[in-house]
Amino acid sequence: MTEQAATRRRRTMPAISVRARIVGVVALLSLVGMLMAGGSAYFIDRQRQFDQIDGNLYSALEAVQFAVGDSTWRSADEALEAVVSRPSLDDNTGILGIVNDTAAIVPGLPLDVQLETFEGFVDRVVAEVDGQNSVLGTFSNEKGSLRYLAVPISVTDADGNVSGPVIYVIAYDLERELTELNDAAGIFMIASVIVVLLIVVIGMWISGRLLRPIGEMSALAQRISTANLDERIPVTGRDDVSRMAQTVNEMLDRLDAGLISQRQLMQDVGHELNTPITIVRGHLELLDVNDAAEVEEAREISMDELDRMAGLVDDIRLAAKLQDPKQFDFDLVNIPELVASLQSKARAVQGINLHDGPQVPQVGVIGDEAKLTQGMLQYAANAAKYAPGDVTIGARFGEPGYIDLFVRDSGEGVADELKDAVFERFNRGTSGERASGSGLGLSIVRAIAERHRGGAWVRDAHPGAEFVLTLPIAVPEQHAIHHKGAPWLQS
Repeated sequence: MTEQAATRRRRTMPAISVRARIVGVVALLSLVGMLMAGGSAYFIDRQRQFDQIDGNLYSALEAVQFAVGDSTWRSADEALEAVVSRPSLDDNTGILGIVNDTAAIVPGLPLDVQLETFEGFVDRVVAEVDGQNSVLGTFSNEKGSLRYLAVPISVTDADGNVSGPVIYVIAYDLERELTELNDAAGIFMIASVIVVLLIVVIGMWISGRLLRPIGEMSALAQRISTANLDERIPVTGRDDVSRMAQTVNEMLDRLDAGLISQRQLMQDVGHELNTPITIVRGHLELLDVNDAAEVEEAREISMDELDRMAGLVDDIRLAAKLQDPKQFDFDLVNIPELVASLQSKARAVQGINLHDGPQVPQVGVIGDEAKLTQGMLQYAANAAKYAPGDVTIGARFGEPGYIDLFVRDSGEGVADELKDAVFERFNRGTSGERASGSGLGLSIVRAIAERHRGGAWVRDAHPGAEFVLTLPIAVPEQHAIHHKGAPWLQS
């Protein structure tokens, strides 16, 4: 069968819901369990009854032997008639005396089982009895089944003459004996079927309630589109399915935020690229091709704007890469070594006068050292552009379990209403040289921090501003060890 044929066959087969499969398996296992338990109990009780019947038959044998041996009889027929005519029997039993291979003696009282009416039974007993040996056996025909004991009786009279043997037979009707047990088994079977039906009905109702979020997920997945991510799955309860629904809602929240961010990025990119394109187009439209000086000026302006566009595209590409976890190579990073490397590299940045910060805590973080270096040097580059002068690069303990890497400048600081906005895409200075750049630098730093489960923010340093990159410590206990119970340092 080809793959296409197999696919078409699967499509034409009726779909069985997870709900029906779960309930079906539970019902099947319940039925199998009840049948195994009931069947085991039935066969054990059945065998117990068979053993009890055999025990009663052997007791009857002892009673016959005692009755025959306790008296003096003139003939075997007389002894046989005596024991047959005085029965003390259980229900569903019969007695018969066989003389000369014929059913000759029956009890004087009506018994539950008339052995002489079972065709072929007397012939079977006569054929099996041999000499003085008793026979325990089972006989079956269309009328029923008998569990019987045949006892040959021989009598020696006072003159020493031996009379007999004649055969004493006592038998139980097995079908009648098992009627009560079989009736109980039938009732058990009916009850089992009813219980399984109840399991199916109740299971379908309960599973329908428990699995309702899955159905709503399926319906939501069919309705959802990139243009509509507002719908969410109602979450009720605290079970695994409810948690899964909550997880799907959180995933939709992230997708929604990602799409919103993507749309905003496209709008921002379009806006940012529109300005250099407009500038270049305007100069080209007004260009006098016969004026060499004007052509040179237009060329320089166009090249400058194209370089700015190329830098913007590179920054956009970098920002996009930071959304991919595969771009990060996480390992244990030693904070003192990282800060020393940052200070060494930042001294080459023009426009800043680097000062050493406070003593760096001897701790480590799990992170990508190259990306952390990139983010901190972006802070340093921003300081050189917007607040040239004295700059301090260092690290200190922050909130419990976190370490703060910081770059502190001595400029005018950042207004409170702009402290969050400066980390948004395409946000940059507004005058002269400060307006250059793509405006993606600090947003890239925040993306790096978030990939490290940390944060990027700015606060007043008096004077100047302090740009912070917060990271979780690899071993949080190191914070308490190094501070020995001292309060968190917030210098």
